[in-house]
Amino acid sequence: MHSKRGSSPKEVPLNPKHPRLVAPFLLVSLSAVLAGTSAGVIALLRSLLALGVLPPALGQIHGRLQIFGFLLPFVLGCSTFVFPRIAAGRPLRHPELALAAAAGFGLSLLLQLAGWALPRLVTPLWRASGLALALAGLFAAAALEGPLAELRRRRQGQAADRGYEPVLEIALLFVALAAATEGLALWRAAAASDLVAPFTLAAAAERLALGGGAAGIAFGVSTRMFPGFLGIDPGRARPPRWTVLLWATSVALGAAGSLAGIPRIESGADLLFALAALSFAARLGLATRRGGPAIDRSRDPLFPWGARVAYASLAASAMLGGLAALGSLAGLAVHLFWTDAARHLLVLGFLSTLVATMAGRLAPGWAGRPLALPWARGVAVFALPLAAALRATEGIAGQWGPAWVVDLAAASGPLGAIGFLGLVASVGTTLARPPRASGRTQGPSVRRAERPAEAEQHQGREGPGEARDLERRRREARGGHGAEPRGDRSVQ
Repeated sequence: MHSKRGSSPKEVPLNPKHPRLVAPFLLVSLSAVLAGTSAGVIALLRSLLALGVLPPALGQIHGRLQIFGFLLPFVLGCSTFVFPRIAAGRPLRHPELALAAAAGFGLSLLLQLAGWALPRLVTPLWRASGLALALAGLFAAAALEGPLAELRRRRQGQAADRGYEPVLEIALLFVALAAATEGLALWRAAAASDLVAPFTLAAAAERLALGGGAAGIAFGVSTRMFPGFLGIDPGRARPPRWTVLLWATSVALGAAGSLAGIPRIESGADLLFALAALSFAARLGLATRRGGPAIDRSRDPLFPWGARVAYASLAASAMLGGLAALGSLAGLAVHLFWTDAARHLLVLGFLSTLVATMAGRLAPGWAGRPLALPWARGVAVFALPLAAALRATEGIAGQWGPAWVVDLAAASGPLGAIGFLGLVASVGTTLARPPRASGRTQGPSVRRAERPAEAEQHQGREGPGEARDLERRRREARGGHGAEPRGDRSVQ
């Protein structure tokens, strides 16, 4: 789309109505993924070279950095761009809370690393890190709730919600609870001689962050955007009430079971989550295009592959986790490698792959230009799910062998590192290039140029209220009355 003379057709001027808050979150996220991947590689080398028993604290710091340093800030940062647009253009009411959340995640990361570098000061540093993390989760949830609350207020008396709204609202609650729980775990770990957080707290925080916060935002955003991005039937994409209820119950029940230290409750929660995840996967990434809107598949040819393989990984994770839960409830001996394989399919195969996939599609909006080094993003989209699949063979190796399967599972570590480095290179280079800024809102000519993409995004999905808002914005743009278009439709 041509926004002004001399602009590239794919560059999007930045609208000051919606401040770009993605960059601070992504800077924290990319720094954390480098540190977390390094910790994982060190742990892998120690294991392969038989350098002694792996320190439990090293395994915890690897998981903490990947979840609360990389994945959650990345998802929340992109949400500061996506939420206003899926809420009919309502901007964040308190962007300063989002900036405070990004600063809190960054401060928590720095204090954790400083604690490792300065062992004598680890107690005050890690306690401060836990407090910063808890506040960051609270601020992020409060900032992102604004557009959803405004949308809910304007829809009073209208038909039922669109399906994605309750999912996103519940996910934000889980984000705040996860950060608070992990902050408490850091506080407790700071006082431990081996720097290991209580397993009950760490396990509960992981469930709330992965299955609740990150996965919930992924489900909600996919419900809203996949009809326009994949061409699936919007009516089919909408999750039924029982799916949302199963998902929310499974996360809350699993966290409670972890805190109480009752494995049977955790297994029951895993089974419920598996059923909910399979329902989401069948309606979103694995749904057929029958009955869906026509889309331009040439815009991002890699997106369909990434989205579908991500949800295939979610389905595989759900089946592995569900079978392990059934075996545990039946009293069978289930190796812990099975649950570890299900977790890595969820984190690497589903969430991380979907992050890399969505980053390429949304970059023209949050960065003002296409994602840099698209080949590096392609490496990430292919390497991450493959690494997850290789890690899944760990369950077979742990339960039955043979030894060569263990070596195959070990290859997932370097492959996952390559995928994350590709994502860091692509997104980092995009952030390093200054965006094309515009001091004024897009005018009527820009709105006319954007209509085909806008129609692609809305076809078959807008309700009566959204359709009226869209038509009113179009009339304002044509009439030239100086009114600012309410929706920034640069998310494509």
